Amino acid sequence: MLKKDYLMDMIDDRGRLLTKILFHKETTDYVVPEENSFGEADHLHIQLIELLQQGEINGAENRLLESINPQDRRYLEAAIDFYVRLNRLDDDFLEEHQYSREEIKEGLEMVEKKYGISI
Repeated sequence: MLKKDYLMDMIDDRGRLLTKILFHKETTDYVVPEENSFGEADHLHIQLIELLQQGEINGAENRLLESINPQDRRYLEAAIDFYVRLNRLDDDFLEEHQYSREEIKEGLEMVEKKYGISI
């Protein structure tokens, strides 16, 4: 239990740190603009949230990793939001959908590498 709590805190802290440094924001929440100014990252974010609500964690992560564009930081912002949201899900939900906190950490680190970020 202590290891899970530590890992949860580490993922949340990492997400907040990245958001604060890269986007100068206090929260990791991805803000979707008005519908008439949606970009591809905004559409992706909405899809990710819908997939998470359906319990399609692996499908959502695959969609994220297939779609990410290292030239567009909005995708990075959406990815951080995704992994922090995923981290906030309870252990039972994650286990029920064959996903672990370690995978959340590894996914966030993988996205960081795609953007050339090293913490």
